[in-house]
Amino acid sequence: KHPNTRIRDLPCQRDEDGNIVLPPEDDDEEEDAEPDAEYVNRRAFSLQRSLVSGTKYYTRPVIDYDMALFLAPMEMAGAVLGKLIQAILPNWLYLLLASVILGFTSYKTYKKFFASRTKEKEEAAKKKEKEA
Repeated sequence: KHPNTRIRDLPCQRDEDGNIVLPPEDDDEEEDAEPDAEYVNRRAFSLQRSLVSGTKYYTRPVIDYDMALFLAPMEMAGAVLGKLIQAILPNWLYLLLASVILGFTSYKTYKKFFASRTKEKEEAAKKKEKEA
């Protein structure tokens, strides 16, 4: 099930059981350059009905502007700093530095993963002992 019933139940034609009525499939072997007129009329009617009713289907904004205002300057600073480092350092030293940083980051990430994994296994074992 879709968590937002407004998105799930978009206005469209439905049959007696509540299933969405889809346009009939083409039996022709050759492809039509234009879509079926009945299908286009149905979609236009559905759009018109939703616009007239004023129903709002998406309750969350597509772009989180607060997060964008926080991240965008950091991204730009990172790009500028990266370009400066690439211009100043020789290629082999830049690649070595990038490899060391990425390797260290991966090591810390896996270390944290294994710590949380063992903690979850211990909690699951304690929960299983309580149930038994």
